[in-house]
Amino acid sequence: MALQEHAYGGPENMETNARGTKNTLTSPSKAPAPQKKSKPDDVLTAGAHVEDASNAAILAAIGTLQNMMQDFKAELMQNTLTIANIAKAVEFNSAEIKECKEQCQKLHVEVKQLKEENTELGKRAAELERYKRRWNLRVNGLQEGKDENTRQIISDIIGKIVPHWRENMDFILDSVHRLGPSNANRPRQIIMQLTGRHFRDELWRITKLHPVCKDLNIRFAEDLTKEDREARRAVWPKVEQARKAGLKAVFRGRHAFINGQKILP
Repeated sequence: MALQEHAYGGPENMETNARGTKNTLTSPSKAPAPQKKSKPDDVLTAGAHVEDASNAAILAAIGTLQNMMQDFKAELMQNTLTIANIAKAVEFNSAEIKECKEQCQKLHVEVKQLKEENTELGKRAAELERYKRRWNLRVNGLQEGKDENTRQIISDIIGKIVPHWRENMDFILDSVHRLGPSNANRPRQIIMQLTGRHFRDELWRITKLHPVCKDLNIRFAEDLTKEDREARRAVWPKVEQARKAGLKAVFRGRHAFINGQKILP
């Protein structure tokens, strides 16, 4: 009985023998090896490693966070101290400012009082100076000579103007001298002081129209303070205009009067 051939595969699985015939009994192709399955112990071990790594990372993060909190706490304490120091400085400065304001207020009151007192003293000093000058007269236009005896020259002129004073001239006439530095262009003023107001007033009145003054081209004038001179200079145009118009315009001290009415600058 002939053996029946077993067809385990297709033509591609048949081998040729030495005679050229194909062997019909060939072994099938080798199947791939199955994958090795993980054992339960390996899975548990890997999970444990992952869990340990996670815990380590968490612990490291917690440590870092703790360090950051410590640093933040230290910085916060330092800032708190700094703020406390600033608060103390602000409080101290506020007290200083308050004290300075109080002192400034006191100084403001004192300065105001001092200004008022200074103004009053200035007025009193000006009035005293003005009163003292009422014994004086100034002579304008008298030619100046080299090494002149100014007192003797004025004494001779006054003797010509008021002859009955000659015998008492040394008593009536006190001090005489020229004012300011020498000036080649014009003679300096002469200021003289008399021993009594009535002598000064009488001499000034007589000299206004006396021929001796006209011949010498001199003029006797009041000895005014700087403030009085400036005040008169300010109203002089009005006085001059009034006199040209035939009105009575006179000076009394620093003030001008036109027909008895006081004129302001």
